Amino acid sequence: RVAQARELSCCKAMPGRAEDRVQRLASHVTAAPVAASEAGAHALATLEELSKGPFKRRTGFGQQPRRTRGVKIAPGVNPLEFLDQMEDATLSLDYDVAQHLPGPLKTGEKGKFEIVAEYLVANGRGSQHTYWKHVQKHHCGGDPSANFVIPIISMAPGQAPVITHQVILAHPEDCERIAREHVKKQPNFSATLLGQGVISTTDNDHWRQQRNSLVSAFHPMASLKQIFATSVATRAEKCVHKLKGQIQEDSVVDMSDFLLHEALAQLMLGMLGVPEEFMEHTNKRFRNALAGAPADSKFVRGLLETLIKLSGDPAHAAPEDAAEGRPLHGPLSRVIHTTTPDEDSLTKLGNAFIFAFAGHDTTGHTMTWLLYELAKNPEIQTRLQQEVDEFFVFLNDRSMEYGDLSRLQFMTRCIMETLRLWPAVANGTFRQLEHDDWIHGQDGEKVRVPEGTFVQVTNWLRHRNPQLWGPDAEVFNPDREFTPDEIWNNKGFSARNPATLRFSPFTYQPRDCIGKNFAQSEMRAILSHLLHNFTFELEDPSREDRQAGVNFGTLGPRDFSRPAPAKPHLWNRPPVGLRMRVVPRR
Repeated sequence: RVAQARELSCCKAMPGRAEDRVQRLASHVTAAPVAASEAGAHALATLEELSKGPFKRRTGFGQQPRRTRGVKIAPGVNPLEFLDQMEDATLSLDYDVAQHLPGPLKTGEKGKFEIVAEYLVANGRGSQHTYWKHVQKHHCGGDPSANFVIPIISMAPGQAPVITHQVILAHPEDCERIAREHVKKQPNFSATLLGQGVISTTDNDHWRQQRNSLVSAFHPMASLKQIFATSVATRAEKCVHKLKGQIQEDSVVDMSDFLLHEALAQLMLGMLGVPEEFMEHTNKRFRNALAGAPADSKFVRGLLETLIKLSGDPAHAAPEDAAEGRPLHGPLSRVIHTTTPDEDSLTKLGNAFIFAFAGHDTTGHTMTWLLYELAKNPEIQTRLQQEVDEFFVFLNDRSMEYGDLSRLQFMTRCIMETLRLWPAVANGTFRQLEHDDWIHGQDGEKVRVPEGTFVQVTNWLRHRNPQLWGPDAEVFNPDREFTPDEIWNNKGFSARNPATLRFSPFTYQPRDCIGKNFAQSEMRAILSHLLHNFTFELEDPSREDRQAGVNFGTLGPRDFSRPAPAKPHLWNRPPVGLRMRVVPRR
């Protein structure tokens, strides 16, 4: 029924000479186009058409609201060049929180512009997470739980850039409480891509409406269990054959690129229900564009709108359609299509982007970091392979199912320890206080933080805090003493959000990661197949000793085999990658 519905849709909508158009597009997307099915041909032809059209005029997506005053910074221009022209919003404050919390402003060792420039450079290098550690060491008496203030440039959509304060939270009690009580997001996401999607909207009512609509696509039993055997497990098995083919040419593989590809494939095939040919043609180019590849903005915008158009495929079905006897297919596409009005293009396209980007980037990086640690700790890799081998003996040649994942208890420890040591979202979450609040200052005194203040609830600082995790906080140790809420009472797998005061890889409710359960299931499917068939070694262990990751919204491994840009900034990023020697086991 799914195939018949898709074929009917394609026959009605596909324009003439589609094959010629597909081949022309394929020559731009990949050097080795695969034969496209009718569904794939229609999807690619749609992408080609939308990538060429007047995208902004049709949808308004990608347009910044008109500014009425202040300096305007064009895309790709370094904000450092305009610091002296920016308004300093902190000068008009009746109460300056920077005078009550520690930080470089309070010590007065450097001027405000110098600190802003220093932090911008850290952001450009993807090292803001290590910069926070530097601030705690030099301006907070070395206290790893200290909250502090740094000056930043706020570039909220529709407003001129201004200099303002950012309160960085590291105290575990403050982090958990602020994230739960202050739901409103800080307006720091660019309207160019995120629009008014579920992760970026600053309107609490708009967020709740979206969350309530989208959550059914990620329901563990009604959705994820249904697509697991037919999509997630099948693709995970297929990636083994793909990796075997790669190592026949070269035993050294960029596993970061490989796993990012597979994580995006899982999302597009399983949750969005797009044709496999379309996914393969667009996967690499989309990821390159997100990593800073030039001149691909039209392609990204065209891809996002194509995903929206494909969401109307009558073959797509969400859990709500199960009552009609329709098989589940592309549940996220179906939910986006049916619950967001067509005229609300910013919301639809914003959600298409965030699920396509964050839905694969965080998962791919987490799997890469785990292989990185397993290569550094071969005895742990051997233990995990033993568990995985026993798991496949239990399966006895049948397909993996969603309910089987609870048997992988040591893998759960390894994944949670990876999320602790290398949190995919090291930045944590951003909030704008909805009312005055009080947080911990130096020496335990409480400090008032006014309504409207920008606050960042970081993961990196708490997850590596020796006061919370012990003296081995910087060491990969899956046998450490996790609390029951951090590893689901050692049951191996659960749909609950693993979160405590010291640990929040998917942030805290109510704005926790909506796709966390899909990510947890696909990671176990992919990793179990890979570790059952391969052993992983670092190509050059000596250069990995200085690995601290590259943080551009998500934390990936720095590729030391490629040189860093001479003058890194947000549009000229250090490369991400992890070259590993892949050794077949069977």
